[in-house]
Amino acid sequence: MTTINRISGMASGLDTDALVKKMMDAESVKLNKMKQNQQKYTWQSDGYRQWNSDLFAFRSNTLFNMKLSSTYSTFSTTTTNADSMSGVATADAIEGTYSYEVSKLAQSATMKSNLVVDQNAALTNTPTNLTLKVTNQAGKQITATVAISATDKMADVITKINGAKDASGNNLEVKAIYDATLKQFILKTKETGANTKIAISADQAGFLDTTLGFAGSAAVDYKNGYNGSAGSYATTTATSGLSNANLAQDAVVKFNGTNVTSANNTVKIMGVNYTLKNVTTTAQSVTIASDIDAEVKNIKDFVSKYNEMLDKLNKAINETVYKDFQPLSDEQRAAMSEDQIKAWESKAKSGLFRNDSSLKELVNTMRNHMTSRVDNGSQYNSLSSIGIASSNYSDKGKLYIDETKLRAAIQADPEAVKNLFSQPYTVTDSAKTGLLVRVFDDFQTAYTKIKDKAGSAGSSQYDQSVIGKLMVKTLKDINNESDRLTGKEKSYYAKFTAMEKYLTAYNSQSSYLTQSLSSNSG
Repeated sequence: MTTINRISGMASGLDTDALVKKMMDAESVKLNKMKQNQQKYTWQSDGYRQWNSDLFAFRSNTLFNMKLSSTYSTFSTTTTNADSMSGVATADAIEGTYSYEVSKLAQSATMKSNLVVDQNAALTNTPTNLTLKVTNQAGKQITATVAISATDKMADVITKINGAKDASGNNLEVKAIYDATLKQFILKTKETGANTKIAISADQAGFLDTTLGFAGSAAVDYKNGYNGSAGSYATTTATSGLSNANLAQDAVVKFNGTNVTSANNTVKIMGVNYTLKNVTTTAQSVTIASDIDAEVKNIKDFVSKYNEMLDKLNKAINETVYKDFQPLSDEQRAAMSEDQIKAWESKAKSGLFRNDSSLKELVNTMRNHMTSRVDNGSQYNSLSSIGIASSNYSDKGKLYIDETKLRAAIQADPEAVKNLFSQPYTVTDSAKTGLLVRVFDDFQTAYTKIKDKAGSAGSSQYDQSVIGKLMVKTLKDINNESDRLTGKEKSYYAKFTAMEKYLTAYNSQSSYLTQSLSSNSG
């Protein structure tokens, strides 16, 4: 690169820098326009990608959840003894009142000993190995060896047991704790159910019986009173270890006269997910009833979110464009305060999506589909027929709910109301497709079009989308124009430098002639 020696007005008295700047300002009009376009493309890219995130979230959450049958077929579950059992009904629940008795709760295999431990002292002065065998509810047995050193304290032993794995890296799925308040060492499986077992042995005599307190007597309660008799208590010695006897149990509930067993304390019966909490001594009852309040709330929540999205879309495609507010240049930005920049850019960004074809099409299809009919075999075949409609044209598709009419429709034909919203797409008869299924597809179409237009969040803005290609071209044009202007500026300075050199030479010659004439005249 050639270095230009700049002589700024030494001979001419001109402010060369100021003159060059003015000329370059005129030359830079094209570059500034390119940079403004670049900023607009960046704003549009960011905005479109945010729109895609919003559309995807609305489609994946609001619309998807509203299509689920559980949104409409809602039931309440009431028990006469909430402390013994609770239930959450699904859409498959059957209304009615049923009797139940909780005979047993599911329990894990548990070893428990009464033990006073100095937690600051080592448990033993002789290294030993513990071998644990755990059988899970599925019948798979996992074996691991835990090495206990002569310096290990109770906390160390617990940590090693809880982190024990077999040769393949499988966790034992057991939990060991020592409760200083209860003075108890407890070892239990994480799973419950009758198939769950623990077997433990040690290669040091007395470590299990004496050190951990698992002595062979009825006072050692491995199962919290399993079967309520001393004979049910498992015993262990240093050599034999705990046997693989079933120390856990399944839950048992008698439902309408039929015994139902479960490996854990949850069970699904007739479309209701029950949680068993306590054993009952007498028969109890549970009532499953249709819950119209819940369904009305679900529909109202959806309409509210739908209106919010529609309002947001309408504002975007109708937002005012302020043509006099273009993206700021670096010089303009430097001359403004932060508040002034924020206010200016708010106007400059306004209307970026005015009359955008993708968003406008989405609004039109949303409104058309939400006001159309569904062939569901009922008089309740449109939103207006169940009390949901727009008030007037100026609302731009906003929906309002007549709750009395909505409740009456759900009470009269709940299946029709559900099908109005969520009846699956039918290839042979699109008129049967539920409203939300149609709108679900509308959002997918808009998402795809906007992705083609501006790419996806997280990917480079200079991608193969329409705006991405424009940004690539604009960046290239800016670089080329910047190079041209750099050359132009050098050319101007070179010309001014040459002029100054000529003027300097002229002034020197003029001074010489003047001096010569002056001395000759003398």
